[in-house]
Amino acid sequence: MCSGTLDGRFALPWRQGATVEILQQGIRNSQAQQHEPHMSNFRKHTGMLNILLSNKTEGTLPANVDKYSFSTSAPVAKELDSQDNGFLPQPPLPWIAEGHQGKSATHTQLIQHARAQQYLFGKPQLNSCTVKMTHKILMWGAEDNGQTVLAGEYRTHPAYSALWEPASLRFLGIPSFGVRFMLILCSLRNGLLSGHGPSAPIRHAAVKGKAYSPPN
Repeated sequence: MCSGTLDGRFALPWRQGATVEILQQGIRNSQAQQHEPHMSNFRKHTGMLNILLSNKTEGTLPANVDKYSFSTSAPVAKELDSQDNGFLPQPPLPWIAEGHQGKSATHTQLIQHARAQQYLFGKPQLNSCTVKMTHKILMWGAEDNGQTVLAGEYRTHPAYSALWEPASLRFLGIPSFGVRFMLILCSLRNGLLSGHGPSAPIRHAAVKGKAYSPPN
């Protein structure tokens, strides 16, 4: 039963005097359970479900793929346990970036997504290099119009990722702003886990709107 006050307001964490330290301890407590067998299995399969849902939402999976099917996610999750060729297998197995491909290529697409997720979750701090490497793993082997996708690099031309283009989101496709926006998100995430706010260079880039060159 949820705890609450007589006026119907629930006792939310910030109403209980929660601090950054308390939130950090909660994160550490969750991380301490990561080696428990049932938690590991749960995390693995829910991670695969998340991958299937996101790819289904983007419309990159064949129509006959059931995003809720355990039989769809289990083989991919199981193969991840047995992979010993790292995040970037050689040679790269080709798959079409826009999706809607055969079983083998779809399998490769999902495997690379899962590897990118594993890599990203294993990094305590986010920075430009981490984001670019995550993208490189995610798009490893992807092809677009017969050309290999340049994975692990920032875009050099306006672009957006959506089924439609609302006017309010068009500025996110501008390369210089997109990089700054990504770095701001990284800084906010790192700040929450460390107890500190965004770094000064990123705050300056966000407030002044100036181009910020990410570190290599």
